[in-house]
Amino acid sequence: MKGLTLYTYMILSLSVLVLSNLHQDIFTLRVIEAVLISVSTAVLLDGIIIWKKEGKFRFPGGALISGLIIAALLEPDLENRFIYLIAPTLAILSKHLIRVANRNLFNPAAFGLLATVLLLDGLITWWAATAFYLVVPLGLFIVYKMRGWYLILSFLLTVAPLYVTYGIINRIDVTDSIGLINVFFVLFMLTEHKSAPLSTKAKVIYGIFIGILSFVLHFYYPQIDNSIVALLIGNLSAPIINKWVKTGRPRPTTAGIANQNYKENVQQANPVDG
Repeated sequence: MKGLTLYTYMILSLSVLVLSNLHQDIFTLRVIEAVLISVSTAVLLDGIIIWKKEGKFRFPGGALISGLIIAALLEPDLENRFIYLIAPTLAILSKHLIRVANRNLFNPAAFGLLATVLLLDGLITWWAATAFYLVVPLGLFIVYKMRGWYLILSFLLTVAPLYVTYGIINRIDVTDSIGLINVFFVLFMLTEHKSAPLSTKAKVIYGIFIGILSFVLHFYYPQIDNSIVALLIGNLSAPIINKWVKTGRPRPTTAGIANQNYKENVQQANPVDG
């Protein structure tokens, strides 16, 4: 698989998850329709915007990823089919219009999903994220390629004890408590580069913050999707965390600046869901 980009790995993994769940739904044609609308809308809109900005065509791999995530999470049998057009449209527009320091402020897919839930009564069911035997190995591979271990471990080491403690207090089986953690979210969405903090220390703080927030939202605001809302609030905090961590550092050396520039260039070359 030499020469494949992170975009390609993500697109292939998400496609496998969507396709593996098609046979489980009796409304297969409606599912395929929802997926095609979401993906084609995201790709076409982002492609047009890129062409207008750069004066040349560049395949919008990030938009394809956003479209696949939206299709994988939105209930595919909604009566209002317009939702599958609006969600990716808002996702792509947020990517280009809501920016801080030349980076996405929000995860595009998460923004589009929450917006349609709030505005059009969309429903997030994570229907294509239920094949645990596929989500885990594919997700771990993506995390490995992204080098996102610090972020997901900080999240898991925060949220897992909280769920276990809650389970013990309320006499819930430990495995059931741990099962409340959204594995697809952790492996495929939390680690998105463009809206996450830059440094390792900042990512650890970011992961802890989102972990606590998702736990609180899960039990105290069950009417909303705790993972998506926690991620978007975490996105809002990312520029603040970046600035706070940077301010607290000692004066950087020339070698340190060069190393940071290298890391940022690598991130720009391998963005996900951007």
